[in-house]
Amino acid sequence: MRTIITCLSLILILAAVSSAEDITTEFYVAVGDYFDVPYENVWDMSESGIADEDLTVVYFIADRAKVDANEVARDRLVGGSWSSIASSYGLDASSFYMMVAGQINSKAYASVFEKYKSSPQSNWNKIDLTDSDIINLVNLRFVGSHHDYTVFDIMAMRDYGKSFVKINHQARVAKDKILWQQQMAEIEDNEDVATESK
Repeated sequence: MRTIITCLSLILILAAVSSAEDITTEFYVAVGDYFDVPYENVWDMSESGIADEDLTVVYFIADRAKVDANEVARDRLVGGSWSSIASSYGLDASSFYMMVAGQINSKAYASVFEKYKSSPQSNWNKIDLTDSDIINLVNLRFVGSHHDYTVFDIMAMRDYGKSFVKINHQARVAKDKILWQQQMAEIEDNEDVATESK
């Protein structure tokens, strides 16, 4: 049993050690899974010039506005701000809000959540969001929801300057570790039951 656990631990460690290219591909796959689009489409959009951390925003706006993601990408590639692009499709700051329970002390997120907190919900459509605000909010929702990962850990990693490609990877590794621990606990429980029945 110890040999099995040692081997599985080694596999888990090796899986966590990935090249930059691997974790970028992993990010594209995750974006495709989350927004229900083929990986190839995400790859092609990146190749067209859309920054990795903008990919989620393209698909988020396209999904919310019920428009083709390529149209949104074209608007971005000609220099449109995310706020103006969202507005052109009938979206505003209220479209990007997500509920977070607890005190937000993050340098990257405190100011944007303060914009919502200091304004009545009926006026959220008037809130002016920067590109950075929108990128941070959409990717917070994406990583947190896709990997069932705590938003406060995502915020902390963002404060340390990590890209969302790296944050996505770390969240995926953490999720895999939890799943592996659950599987190991089930194996041990089954072994205990088998031993007791002898």
